[in-house]
This record gives sequence, structure tokens and C-alpha cells, in this order.
Amino acid sequence: MATLAGSTRIAEVQARRACLRSQLRGTALRLQMHPTSQAPQEFAAMKPWYDRLHPLVLGKPAEQETVQMFCRIGYCADQQHMPRRPPEGFLRA
Repeated sequence: MATLAGSTRIAEVQARRACLRSQLRGTALRLQMHPTSQAPQEFAAMKPWYDRLHPLVLGKPAEQETVQMFCRIGYCADQQHMPRRPPEGFLRA
């Protein structure tokens, strides 16, 4: 979870940097990280969960501090890597 006061672009970028650092460290520890993108989203259909998430996680309403990213982290079985296509397979000049 990454939090910063407010919901400015700077706060969002800093939260994403913190999240990436956490993900890299987790990978080094063989942890898996899965972002749950819906709960912290600010749109009408998610409002009940958005309003509930902030006090549960931060003890404050979203107006005081904003959850920028929310993830579940843990161990799971090793996953097979997806094969990668060469760029020529999907890009045209």
C-alpha cells in the first residue's frame, strides 16, 4: 500500500515509485504482488468501497489522506513465464 496526503499528480508518481520499489524488493524475496486497482478508484460505482477503504487502512477519510495503490502480497507457486513475441510480430513500420 502506498499513501500520501492528497491526490496530486506528484503524490501519485511518488506512490507509484514506492510501489515499484516494494515490488522489486518482493521479487528478490520471491514474493508475488497483485495490485487491486478497483478499491482506490474514484468513480461512482466504487464510492462505497472507496469510502470504506480509507478509514480501514489509514484510520482517516480520503479527504485527509489518499490510498494511491492497494496490493495483496504473498507467496504462490512458481508461475510459467509467458512467451514473448518479437516486436516485428505486432509492430509495423
